Amino acid sequence: MSIDLTHPHFGMIPIEYIVADPNQPRKTFDEDALAELSESIKQSGILQPILTRPVAGSHTDVEIVAGERRYRAAKLAGLTEVPAIVREISDAEVAIMQLVENHQRADVAPIEEAEKMRKAMDDYGFSIEELCEKMGVKRRWAYTRLQLLRLAPEARAALTEGKVNASTALLVARIPVPALQEKAMSEILANNGHDGTMSHRAAQELLATRYMLSLDEAPFDPADAKLVKGCGSCQECPKRAGNQPDVFTDVDANTCTDPDCFETKKQTHFKIIITKAEKKKIPIFSDWKELRVQFPYGTTLNGSERLWGLQRLVNHAEMSSKSILEALSISQLPKPAAYLVEHDGKPVPEYLKTEIQQALEKAGIARTEEQQTEYEAELEKAADAESDGSGAGAFTPPKKRAEEVIAAAYDKYHQSVFSAIRDQLQPIHTAAVYRAMAARIAVAGSTGGFYIEISSDVDETYDADLTQHAEVDHMLEQATDEDVCRLFIEGLLEPGRVWSTEIVDGEFKPDEDDADAISLNATLFKVARIVGVDTSELKREAFRDIEPEPTRALAPDAAWPFPKSKE
Repeated sequence: MSIDLTHPHFGMIPIEYIVADPNQPRKTFDEDALAELSESIKQSGILQPILTRPVAGSHTDVEIVAGERRYRAAKLAGLTEVPAIVREISDAEVAIMQLVENHQRADVAPIEEAEKMRKAMDDYGFSIEELCEKMGVKRRWAYTRLQLLRLAPEARAALTEGKVNASTALLVARIPVPALQEKAMSEILANNGHDGTMSHRAAQELLATRYMLSLDEAPFDPADAKLVKGCGSCQECPKRAGNQPDVFTDVDANTCTDPDCFETKKQTHFKIIITKAEKKKIPIFSDWKELRVQFPYGTTLNGSERLWGLQRLVNHAEMSSKSILEALSISQLPKPAAYLVEHDGKPVPEYLKTEIQQALEKAGIARTEEQQTEYEAELEKAADAESDGSGAGAFTPPKKRAEEVIAAAYDKYHQSVFSAIRDQLQPIHTAAVYRAMAARIAVAGSTGGFYIEISSDVDETYDADLTQHAEVDHMLEQATDEDVCRLFIEGLLEPGRVWSTEIVDGEFKPDEDDADAISLNATLFKVARIVGVDTSELKREAFRDIEPEPTRALAPDAAWPFPKSKE
C-alpha cells in the first residue's frame, strides 16, 4: 500500500506506520486496563481517532501525539490499521497536548506528570502560570506536583512503586536534605512496626514533630548570620517555611525545615555559652548530683522554675505561677552561679535563689523586707479601722485574708491526700490507677495547657536525676510495675497550690476554664478512693485550726431538771 503522510490526513492508517513518541510522559501502563480496552476495541473498534504528526525525513511514518493507550490496545487486539489524524504540530504544542491528555486520566503516575511539566518549562520556556492556564489547573496544584521532583531516589522509588501516595510523598519532598528525606520515608514505610504504611495524618504529625522545628523556640538567635559560617540568617534562608509560601501552605512561616542545620546552630550556640562561662570562671556541671554538692537544694533556681517559692510577691495570685524567665527579662537576670549541661548539650543556667529574690525586688515584682513590713502594718491598720467601724466598710483585705487561710488549709489537705496515696499504693491498685492517669492525660492534654512538673521534694526520693533521660531509662529498666505506677502518680498527681481566688463561699473551686486544674483535682481524689485513703479524716485534720469544734448535745442527766410544764 502506497501512502504519503507528510501532509494533513484523516483516515485509516496501517499500524506499522505509527511510532510511539520517545518523549511521551507516560512510561507505565496498567496491563489489566489495556487488556480490557483491547477487548472493547475488538467488539466496537476505536471510537476516537489517534492524533499523530509526520516524522521528519519519512513519507510514511507518523508519531503519536495523543492516543498511545488506544494504539497499544489496538496492537493487542491484532488490528492492522487504525483511524488516525495527521497534523503538523510543533514540539511545544505536543508537550502541552500530552500534558492535558494525561492530566485528564485518573491513573497517570504523579511523578511522570511532574517530569513532563518540568520538561515543558525547561525545553519550551513555558512559565508555571502558562502551564496552569493550558492544563486548567490551579497554581497551588502545579507547585505541589513539581515539588515531587525534589524527592531523593529512595523516596521517589516508594512513590513510583505505589508504597505511598502522592500527598504523603509531597510531605517528604518538602524536606530540603536528601538524607533526611530518605530517613523520613523509611520511618513512614516502617510505621512503627505496624502493618501497612503510615497514614497521611500520622506521617504529617511525624514530620511536623521531627523534621520541622519552630524558630520561635530556637535557643539561638535566628537572625544571627554569623553564628555558623556559610549558613547565614534563618530569616532569609530558603529552608524557612515562610520563604516558600507556595510549598509550605499549611506550615507556620517561622519553621525551619532543615533539622541538621538547626542542630548545628543549636550546638554552636551552646558551645559559645560554655566558652564564655569558662572565661568568667562560672562552674559547669554535667551531673546534677555534682551540682548539688556545691549548690544544695534550695540554694539555686533555673529559669523555668516558678515564682511560688519566692517571697513577698506583690501580686502573688498572678505572678506565682509564672516562671522566672517569664517574669524577668534577660537584662534583669543576675549572673548565673553555675551551668548544668543537659543530655542534648544545652547548658542551663542556675541562679542563686537569693539573687533572684533581689532581682524581683529591683524589678518591683516582689517587696523588700522593709516594704513588706510597711505593707503588713497598713493591713493591720485597715483591719483595726474596719473592726471599730471607722473604716466605713471600704476596706476588704480581712475577707481576702480569710480566703488565704482557707486556701492554705486546702493546700495542707491536698498534700496530705497526695502523701497518703504514695504511702498506701499497692501492686493490686496498679491497673486501676493507670486507668485514672490515662483519663487525666486525655482530658487535660487535649486542652493544650497540660504540663508535668515534679517538685524537688519528690525528685529527692529517686536515685536518678529525673531531668536526665539516660538515668531515668536505666532506673526504669530495673523498676517494678508498682515503681512505674508510683512515678506516674508523683508526676501527674502532685497537687498545685490553691489560691485565695479559688475559694468561693469557703470552698475550693478551680477556675472552670482551667481544665488541667479540674482534671488534677478530680483524679487526685479518684486515685485516693482506689488506694483506700480516708480523705474525710485528712480534711478534718487540715481544717482543725480554722473550724470550731461542733456543738455537742447535752446528756439528759446534765440537762436535769427540766422546766415544769405550765399545765
